[in-house]
Amino acid sequence: MDPNPPDAGRARLEFLKACTALAPEGSCDAFEGGHLPVMRALMTALLPFGGTGLPLSPAGLPGSLESSFSGARAEYLPCLRNALLLFEDGPRFGEAWEPAREGERRNLEAHGTWAPEAIERQLAKKLALDAKAYESFRRKHAGGDLPFSGMAPAERRDYLWLWSQSAFGLKRRFARGLEALIRAWPNRIGREEAYTRKSS
Repeated sequence: MDPNPPDAGRARLEFLKACTALAPEGSCDAFEGGHLPVMRALMTALLPFGGTGLPLSPAGLPGSLESSFSGARAEYLPCLRNALLLFEDGPRFGEAWEPAREGERRNLEAHGTWAPEAIERQLAKKLALDAKAYESFRRKHAGGDLPFSGMAPAERRDYLWLWSQSAFGLKRRFARGLEALIRAWPNRIGREEAYTRKSS
């Protein structure tokens, strides 16, 4: 069985497109490897390390995951890295994030039934909903104002969940795609090993 089934490939590509919209290349001052601690923080929060048979350590997983973005998907890697850096230390969840706001504006305009004033009211309502959800998160978690990688694992899981429930579709797609990508990674490694054994 191919370790990259078509459905998984399409899902990964859609996630990378969300990264491109959220953090286009050049949108932040990325430095070499700066995104890796963020990816490692995500993986240690979401994956069951410690005596569970995962074939790689937390230190090795980010580079291993990136190696899957080859061929046509390689062009999306800079945007994935930028999106992770902005997720780490960009605007907090409850603050306005222009790419998400503009994406939502385009979606509303595409319906053709929203007056400009109604669109602005709807965007303000969505931002208020995210701000309220973020305040609830901060009341629950002492580390809620820290960069993502500085939070405790339980805080990281709740912060990612917060993003997955955002009133803004682009933020939801990014968070849900990111979590699905990481949670599926151990299974993908297992498929690659089985595929290699079968092919040899």
